[in-house]
Amino acid sequence: MHVLERQDFLKVLEQERSPPRRGERHDFSSAPSIGTFDVPTFIWSSPSLIIEKIAEEFSDLLGHARVTLTQTPVAFFFALVLGLGFGLLLHFSALAKRALLSG
Repeated sequence: MHVLERQDFLKVLEQERSPPRRGERHDFSSAPSIGTFDVPTFIWSSPSLIIEKIAEEFSDLLGHARVTLTQTPVAFFFALVLGLGFGLLLHFSALAKRALLSG
């Protein structure tokens, strides 16, 4: 197992402070324990790059969140109504019970 030397660790920290932009790649060659990987930034991004991207796309994120937060309760309501409807149908109708539960 390789242990990072202090200077190698500082190089990795410096890369974290200045992340590559979209489409660029991280250079892990200075970290012997990690090795040299050619990892695209959309797979392995620094927290600062993620926060920057969230700030850029915030209005789109709010729009998508609004749609999701509207669709979720509506879908839950439909599932609740259909589930209760089928449950009551099976409970009170012998014909439905024989037709749907005969196996």
